[in-house]
Amino acid sequence: MSDRNKKNRGLEVVIKFKNQDFSRLRTKLLADSSREYYACLLGKKQVIENLCVITVADIYFTNSEYYQNQSVASLRVSGDFLRERLLELDRRIDVDTMIDVHTHSFSQSNV
Repeated sequence: MSDRNKKNRGLEVVIKFKNQDFSRLRTKLLADSSREYYACLLGKKQVIENLCVITVADIYFTNSEYYQNQSVASLRVSGDFLRERLLELDRRIDVDTMIDVHTHSFSQSNV
């Protein structure tokens, strides 16, 4: 096991959103259950003992042009969309973490 895996073992992760952002994320991604949807979160990570808090700074939703494949059970997002987010993450000093979010529209529970 690598040192990094040992270090992250037992780490509790909490994701914090700005006022109404979590509600906006859920509403937008779950509006249409006929297909899966994707969003990307950029945030800042802070680790204190066994707690990792990621504070979300920005939410990026994909437009239809960025879906290479999208169905009820799968999706594939364009590399261009992901590359743009990674480049942004690299050039900004206020964020250091990218979180991929997608729905499971085929699942009736535990989404």
